[in-house]
Amino acid sequence: MTRSRLTALPALALALLVATACGSGDLGPILGPDPGDDRSPGATTQIVGEIESADHARRELVVDDRGRDVRIVYERGTRVLYRGETYEPGGLEPGDYVRVDVRDDRGLWVTDYVVVEQSRQERAGEAYPGDDRYPEDDRRTPRPADIESFTGRVEDVDVRRGRFDVSSDRHGWLTVHMPYDASSAERSEFERLREGDRVDFEAEWIGEDRVELVRFQR
Repeated sequence: MTRSRLTALPALALALLVATACGSGDLGPILGPDPGDDRSPGATTQIVGEIESADHARRELVVDDRGRDVRIVYERGTRVLYRGETYEPGGLEPGDYVRVDVRDDRGLWVTDYVVVEQSRQERAGEAYPGDDRYPEDDRRTPRPADIESFTGRVEDVDVRRGRFDVSSDRHGWLTVHMPYDASSAERSEFERLREGDRVDFEAEWIGEDRVELVRFQR
């Protein structure tokens, strides 16, 4: 993401951008929803990967999702969550590693919510001059004050999207996202979860009812 501080978002707008889906010679085939798929209109999924291109004039992102270049259109008022702060989507840039909740809207993948897992600058190990929100020793590891312990009942596990839902004892219903660079031990623990299991874990808040796993407590 660009390093300039972004303004807080206005209330979500309802209007969608109607974009023309077209390929790019440099990027190869760019995919939207499969017209032959039997999903109902409005079906949702999650795209995870590196931003290959960002055209903010058209509100379009192209994300490399496991080797597939996927075109995503973002709505006016889209929320971008990064390190627990909310930003405007104009700060997204190629090289950011993102998780995007999308829905099928008339043959386009459309979103109003993007989580930046790691910015281009973080991935490149670049410094952030003048950005006092990201001190040198706090770039990759959540501060202890940002980490909280949770206990609850597993309600749903979505291995493909890398998340599970929990009815937590203190905070009610939460969606827990696995970090993209989770260790093999944490990934194995996640894949063993089943509905009804009791689970203890530490996580960092990334939204009102969303957290990102730091570690399971065994």
